[in-house]
Amino acid sequence: MTREEFVADCRASCIDEDMWNQEYMCIAAISLAAVLSYITIESCEHDDCPQPGEPMAGYEGRPAFIGVDVGRTHDKTVIWALEPVGDVLVTRQVKVLTNMPLPEQQQELGAIIRAVRPGGCRIDETGIGLGCKEYSAAQFGAHLIQGVTFTNPEKHALVIGVKQRFEDRGVRIPADNPALRDSLHRVRKAVTPAGNVVYDAASDATGHADEFWALALAVRAAGEGVQPWDGSMRSVPREDAGMSAVHGFRRMSAVDRRGLAMV
Repeated sequence: MTREEFVADCRASCIDEDMWNQEYMCIAAISLAAVLSYITIESCEHDDCPQPGEPMAGYEGRPAFIGVDVGRTHDKTVIWALEPVGDVLVTRQVKVLTNMPLPEQQQELGAIIRAVRPGGCRIDETGIGLGCKEYSAAQFGAHLIQGVTFTNPEKHALVIGVKQRFEDRGVRIPADNPALRDSLHRVRKAVTPAGNVVYDAASDATGHADEFWALALAVRAAGEGVQPWDGSMRSVPREDAGMSAVHGFRRMSAVDRRGLAMV
């Protein structure tokens, strides 16, 4: 490999110019950089995609991929369903659950999974999401329902996947929704004093970039391929979703439980 080829390969591994400057050119970022610009977001908007909170629309029967960012009080839960049409992932539903008890959240997720031909579902299992993932996996199968813990490496991988989709115009999202645009734009990349790249978003009354992470999880599910499901329900212990979530909560460490105050 020539020097020019090596440099080109290194540059291709970076998700944007900021990462290239920081990782290879030793140029520190002078400000927090949004992962998705408003221009990039708007370029993927489409009138045919249902708005958040609207019923599922346009589903054509292909394997659907679902991402779930789990919240309870401070943050909302967002369920995002995508259907691949050619090489484009098209939004078929964005379900937003605000301050909803966990058993009811489980019912809402189950209804969406049963309404489509599920190809895969990825759930944020950080903190309180652990119970949601475990109960859903017991219902629909661990091959279909998988959890993602939001460590820095996992966030980095999720960001790369969703950012690439937007830049390639490989995803369609609801159009003309300022609140949704703000949520997708809210995730920022920063560099710690130790030189590590981290991704986070400010939290306020509108959420904590919940739509961004739900969409990123759905894109992850689509990227990992179709997981076959025979349409049957698994046998679940005689406890409701709320009890399952409580059991998952009890298995967490004390540090993790204290962290739920920020959810």
